Amino acid sequence: MPTKVSVTNLSIAFGATQALEGVSLTVSDGEFVSIVGPSGCGKSTMLNVIAKLLPPTDGSTRVAGVEGNGASAAKVGYMFQKDTLLPWATTLDNVYLPMDVQGVRDSRKAGALIDMVGLTGFEGHFPRQLSGGMRKRVQLARLLAQDPDVLLMDEPFGALDAQTRLIIQEEFLKIWERSRKTVLFVTHDLQEAIALSDRVVLISARPGRVKAVYRVDLARPRHVEEAMAHPRFMALFQEIWASLKQEVLASREKPQ
Repeated sequence: MPTKVSVTNLSIAFGATQALEGVSLTVSDGEFVSIVGPSGCGKSTMLNVIAKLLPPTDGSTRVAGVEGNGASAAKVGYMFQKDTLLPWATTLDNVYLPMDVQGVRDSRKAGALIDMVGLTGFEGHFPRQLSGGMRKRVQLARLLAQDPDVLLMDEPFGALDAQTRLIIQEEFLKIWERSRKTVLFVTHDLQEAIALSDRVVLISARPGRVKAVYRVDLARPRHVEEAMAHPRFMALFQEIWASLKQEVLASREKPQ
């Protein structure tokens, strides 16, 4: 399959602090890749560079074959852990936002996306009237309204309680199975990474480098709960955690 995202020899420094060093990876069209690693290893920084929010110190990134700032913002959708909904806008108006930016408001498309995330009937509600899980669904619908080629997701479900997170993971996986968008997903939850992904990339303690890449050979279509109960899931978890644990312990010995 063609490469959708490529990161080549990427290095990022903030003054004397080297966040990332010589990172290279590729993500194929329609592939779901998760990035795990200890806190402070540069996972989110890498997404910011790919999204053109931060310039690299060295190296390059390409999205859909376009390097650097030449990549159209329409090709990349970014979902943050922080709630970024407009508090004064309704569910429908929040979903309209990327369409308005592109000058192509489409009420039928917005309605279909709201229905896809299970929020039909809540079009007129404001964020303060929605639960945390419902707000995440609005964020997801807004992300898809942009119709990006690539979804960058930085711990999007990390702030949710465990039960809600499982439900949102399952719902998102169903949506992804239909769209097969290319996804680069940062998470601190190793179980989440394995359950959702085609591959898991392990980043070392700072300066972050690609330590290992693991292929998740669980069948698709996939259900989160069933995947977590599979013997292969447990084997992958133990294998990845053994290496990740070393990096977590190493990061505690370095000043943050």
